Amino acid sequence: MVSLYRLEGKVPDEFAFCLQPVDVWVRKLAYKTGIVEDGADDKKIQEAIVALCKEYGCSPLQFNQGAWYTG
Repeated sequence: MVSLYRLEGKVPDEFAFCLQPVDVWVRKLAYKTGIVEDGADDKKIQEAIVALCKEYGCSPLQFNQGAWYTG
């Protein structure tokens, strides 16, 4: 819903990780690309994705969607 209605900017930064569903494909991509170490829990993966996207100026939601589609 946040992505569909373009509400990403309305979510406070401290809750941005909550918009990162971690399924098997997102987890595999996070491990294989070195975003996190193997065995990292879902919250660490979520936070790492948000931090990386902020660093590179891209949308964490779009990154997550792309990771899911890639899988």
